[in-house]
Amino acid sequence: MSRANDPHSLWLQPSFLVLLSGQWISQLGDVAFNLALYWYVLTATHRPVLLGAVGAIAGTGNLFSVISGVWVDRWNRRTTLITTDIIRGLLILTLLAWSLQGHDFVLGVVGLVVLLVNVGGSIFNPAMTAFTPQVVESSQLMEANGVLQSAAYIAQIAGYALGGVLIAILGVNSLFLIDGASFWVSSGSLILVRPRNQNKTTEPKAPSSAKLLGFWPELISGQKLIWRHPFLRRALPIAMIVNVTLMPLNVLDVLWVHRVLHLGALAYAGFGAALLVGMIGGSMLATRVFQHISVSWAIIVCLALSGGALILLSQVPLLAMTLSCLGAIGISFGVLNTGLATLIQKATPASLLGRVAGALMTASGIANPFGAAMAGLATIRWPLSSILGISGVLLAAASLLFIGSPRTIAPLEPVEEI
Repeated sequence: MSRANDPHSLWLQPSFLVLLSGQWISQLGDVAFNLALYWYVLTATHRPVLLGAVGAIAGTGNLFSVISGVWVDRWNRRTTLITTDIIRGLLILTLLAWSLQGHDFVLGVVGLVVLLVNVGGSIFNPAMTAFTPQVVESSQLMEANGVLQSAAYIAQIAGYALGGVLIAILGVNSLFLIDGASFWVSSGSLILVRPRNQNKTTEPKAPSSAKLLGFWPELISGQKLIWRHPFLRRALPIAMIVNVTLMPLNVLDVLWVHRVLHLGALAYAGFGAALLVGMIGGSMLATRVFQHISVSWAIIVCLALSGGALILLSQVPLLAMTLSCLGAIGISFGVLNTGLATLIQKATPASLLGRVAGALMTASGIANPFGAAMAGLATIRWPLSSILGISGVLLAAASLLFIGSPRTIAPLEPVEEI
């Protein structure tokens, strides 16, 4: 019997398929927005330092995850996802209305919208991490995460391709419109999703101590849980280092295409597509990789590979080499993102998954504003090739910090003593 005909197959589960389709459209809109945003900033101001400023503002909004995880564990997760999608759609359409009125670029206005959209994302993302195990069986979780991430990457490739064409033909406003509408499509799809055993144990239940003492003890219990875990205690600060080193590539990619390769919007779209193709392959390989390699060695190999690829990219400013290196970086992080997310989901009690996911996202994201700001400032004094080369060296060096780390992710136990 083929997997597609297996009655337990993900592809025969209506709720998973609805969730998958809604997130696909949402990711398509997200890429359209990011593509339009950075192209708009650069062409409207011709000041690369403002790319770093906008990236820093976006990263600051992501820091809200450490707090939002508490509410994710208290609230109905599906309702949380729907509400945040509706609000983010309204925010993007507000930015579109501002742009259509012909106003000049104002960092305060654009920055405020970007900040609020990312605050919404900092609620949505841990809620989605906690909600996915309610939709599929535990044995299907890594496959489901791989499919969701691969579909998201495919949507992003389509978004880059579509975005490059639309920017060239219609301008950035068309992409703002697509993103605003995509959030509402996503919220509509989530209304149709029905979690497994909805009336039994799928919704989070706060620990008894948290019910008595409130928000801050709930927040502290999640942080203590992570700090007491031998793998997470080591991984979190290293994840911050990794995110700092990757921010120059994330923020300055448009500058590399525009000023180093001397290419236009369509090449910029291909730049992002190459990274995403690699991430699709990596996410589908994650199950096999983590079946044959320990967690610590998988991290070491992936970080070393991505760091070496970034160094090579920085030293050979050719389009073919750039695309190849981006593909290698994408494979590395596709494996890590899918594999580690699934293992942590399985190891964490359902009542604490929102807080743990929020804390992990915050620890990863806390470095983003700093890294983005530093990347923008570095362009004032250093050539872009040097900035990316140094980032690659630091990324590869970060792999050495995982030598001697735990080989597996042990189950996390709830903290009740507060």
